[in-house]
Amino acid sequence: MSRRSVLLAVLAWVAVVAVASGVTWAVINAAGQQVLAGGELPEEVQVPPSSPATPTVPAPAPSRQRTWEGSAGSMTVRCSGREASLQSASPDDGYGVEVGSRGPAEVEVTFKGSGREVQVKGTCAAGTPRFSTRSRGPTGGDD
Repeated sequence: MSRRSVLLAVLAWVAVVAVASGVTWAVINAAGQQVLAGGELPEEVQVPPSSPATPTVPAPAPSRQRTWEGSAGSMTVRCSGREASLQSASPDDGYGVEVGSRGPAEVEVTFKGSGREVQVKGTCAAGTPRFSTRSRGPTGGDD
């Protein structure tokens, strides 16, 4: 390879890198402009307003989710403060499921199968799901 062809190859490589860098910068800049135009700045960048403070809305209660599992099936309850909501109920083989209540005071699910009923209630205590069970019929399992 001659000196001239090596020099041309290096110049071509520099040109490709410069163009690719410019295009990348333009795309990132455009995306950043769209983000800033469509929303607020992050909290650490915002300048406090000079007008009197306005009343703030309290933050929503954190939500927690737990799952009860037994020999008849499982159910998942989510608590937001004192309000309970049924997220899922899945019977095990040989059982069906009936939903008595989906919330908000309590969640109630009954698993039925093989002459046996397992009733599971879910409530919220301090924002955390708590479960209680009641079984009827032949015993067995961890209900």
